[in-house]
Amino acid sequence: MRKEKALYDQFVNHMGCWGWIHLFYKYDNSCLVIADQPFINLVRAARPASLACNFVTPQLSMAAVHKGIKKILVFCAEGEVSLVSALQQKYPNIIVTSGTYSFTCTGPKRLSRLKNYTPPQKKPNPVPVILLTTPYCDGEFVAKAMANNGLPMPFEYFARPLISWMAIQKDFQIVRYYRRIVEQYSNGEELYLMLQTDFLRAVFENTGLSVARFIQFLEKSGAKVVFLNRKNRFMQAVTGQILHATGERSIWSKPPNKALKRSAFSPNFADTFARYNDLEEDQKLLDRLSNSGVDSLHLVLEDFIDNQERGLQDVADFIGRRRADEHVELDYGSLYPAKKGIRPVATGFSRELIDRFGLNASIL
Repeated sequence: MRKEKALYDQFVNHMGCWGWIHLFYKYDNSCLVIADQPFINLVRAARPASLACNFVTPQLSMAAVHKGIKKILVFCAEGEVSLVSALQQKYPNIIVTSGTYSFTCTGPKRLSRLKNYTPPQKKPNPVPVILLTTPYCDGEFVAKAMANNGLPMPFEYFARPLISWMAIQKDFQIVRYYRRIVEQYSNGEELYLMLQTDFLRAVFENTGLSVARFIQFLEKSGAKVVFLNRKNRFMQAVTGQILHATGERSIWSKPPNKALKRSAFSPNFADTFARYNDLEEDQKLLDRLSNSGVDSLHLVLEDFIDNQERGLQDVADFIGRRRADEHVELDYGSLYPAKKGIRPVATGFSRELIDRFGLNASIL
């Protein structure tokens, strides 16, 4: 139970990338949310006074549908798809959607919609163009630089909350989720997306997909993969430890004037070094995929920052696209001081590193 609660706590905290919590408080009493009790408790605790929609557990869901219900969101650890199907058959005039395979499938606008769930249709498979990074490597910076220079922007459709959700929902169907993303966000010929190795490790641990089968998928689909890591892995662990307590994967996924909403956090050296060790495993996975023979380009974050024009030209040549005639340079260091929610913690952590170990890991 304690492990389950920790997973739900992490999941709800990371849901900030979808903006979910705010959505529940916009729904009125014509909306019914079917979810497991730990999730219901966390949502109710956020702003209980203004919560108007109805909540019920899956076991009591059929009896909870009354004449005033117009929309139903199903989001549960077991039997979600089958429950959606049963509700749609019994209540054909009510909008019933899947939390996992519809509501979470948001793009760059990060807007979820309560619309009737339909299984994703099989279509000709687009070529995946993937920016594949180790976690908290600031691949979002590279993606933003690409977008600012006329190249398609890879987006992390397989968002960080899914890592904890896959540990809760043991029957997570990665192919169903991927097909939904393809259906909604592919241009028909290509799908530009970002993947991070902690997500892939969670997929390999919690679903039937293995590393070998993933490599087969990359080969058969003709995928183009841009691998990204960074030299300063310890600083990557520090950044990850700070951002893990927020709803964002990177400071580059929010406007510069917006603060990062984070839970209470104080530097924890044991957890940070554990994250550093995890990065060793992430790098091993990145190396295994990189050495598999898939069509690939390898970037290092620090080198990309130092020569963005060259890095972007390499990417453009690799994916067969032309970048904008006029280069737009992004200042990597400028956004950290501007991010109000991260500066005090980063400063304090940096000073502790200097005082205790003589390490200068400032990110400001």
